[in-house]
Amino acid sequence: MKKIFDDSLSIGRGFSRIHTRETPAGDWHDGEVATAHGFASVYAQSSYSRIDFVHAVRLHMRRIGKRLTPQGLARAAHKFAAHVVSSANPQISGPKPEKNSHE
Repeated sequence: MKKIFDDSLSIGRGFSRIHTRETPAGDWHDGEVATAHGFASVYAQSSYSRIDFVHAVRLHMRRIGKRLTPQGLARAAHKFAAHVVSSANPQISGPKPEKNSHE
């Protein structure tokens, strides 16, 4: 019978684990970034970058038409996660202006 061991640790907002992989076809970056709103998966190759973020049981994906550095990926992941959460929860970013009605 196999034993299962669970563990946990506190991860600060600045935690990221982005690796650079070198292949004959070129190098690329991939990994995870801990944001204030959860984890984002990141990936970058020569022509584009991608961020995946799960919020409220939905996978949100952003594709950026250029290659970002590991630092750029982490920064973009934080911004994207904040955007997704604030779009889903307008009270986080403050009230939106009311539309003028023509009565």
